[in-house]
Amino acid sequence: MLIQITKSLWGIPFVLGGLLIMFLGFELSTLECNRLRSTEIDCKLTSTNLLSTNTTLIAPGKLQGAEVKKRKNAYRVMLLTESEIIPLTQSYTIGKQGKVNQANQINLFVSDIEQKSLTIRQDNRWFGSLFGVIFILSGICAILYPDLITVNRRR
Repeated sequence: MLIQITKSLWGIPFVLGGLLIMFLGFELSTLECNRLRSTEIDCKLTSTNLLSTNTTLIAPGKLQGAEVKKRKNAYRVMLLTESEIIPLTQSYTIGKQGKVNQANQINLFVSDIEQKSLTIRQDNRWFGSLFGVIFILSGICAILYPDLITVNRRR
């Protein structure tokens, strides 16, 4: 009986990890920029997750461009301003080419004085949902069916 309860406990970290992934990985970021004058661009970055919505305003004339940052095998777009570097999203995700395309769009907008507005959305909600559900279901299976986990015991 004690071994079966101990086996069931293996599922708890998976359920908690799945919930954590869902809360942290569930993110939608939107960058909205408008050209006020030829050299002045006003931008607003809105990031929404399950817990909060954060808005970062980039003062007119401060946006200088964008670059892609890599960490291990994941990427994210970084907004370059005169005084700081602002991440487009809070998390790094797979898919380099999509991030390169977004950075190129931002850089083109900054340099093309004819372009009046730019909107970029990065939707990572699928990532948090997919992996969160996988971990939660794995944990629930481990709790409900502890005999699926084998324990090697010497006799």
